[in-house]
Amino acid sequence: MLCIIPAMGEDQLVPDERSGIPEGGVGTQSPVLDGSVFTNYDTFFVHGTFAEAAYDPDVLSDYDAGIGRMTTIQNLDDSGAYIYCPIPSYEKKTGGVQPQVRYLALYYRSEGTNPKIDNIRIYSGNTSIKTIYYSSPIYSEVFTVQIIDLGGWYTINRGLNMAVHVVNTDSGHDRAFTIAGYGARFEW
Repeated sequence: MLCIIPAMGEDQLVPDERSGIPEGGVGTQSPVLDGSVFTNYDTFFVHGTFAEAAYDPDVLSDYDAGIGRMTTIQNLDDSGAYIYCPIPSYEKKTGGVQPQVRYLALYYRSEGTNPKIDNIRIYSGNTSIKTIYYSSPIYSEVFTVQIIDLGGWYTINRGLNMAVHVVNTDSGHDRAFTIAGYGARFEW
């Protein structure tokens, strides 16, 4: 008895007119991050208008603009204020896969050399899972993407919140801080 099994080949990958990525291919990561642990990822990037400053005496104003969330920080007591940046998260993906997060991104701008970011606190639901402190607070006078490396992989399944703490050390001058967007890469 002769057994014939049809062989199937894959079509050659060709660019999709809409994406520029070969159909069935994977887009390149930007920025290129360490991909040695996981092979799949979803990146959520949220417009800055979803961010919101916590009530604080140092917050002079907090409003949405076309470019994002603009928060004006005054220097009353050098304590600064938190701006909360919520991001959707996964409980599980199809098949029971539970993605994890290591990298987040913040797309922001400071008005001049103030306000500055001195720490970022990460929450999964109501649980604080990591706080990153900057010994030299960071700022940028032009829109910049700041990659935040949590230093390890975290399961964030109750809603991700990135609490960005900004402080204005410029006494006598109110300064605006703009969040144009922010995001997280969920990998599995």
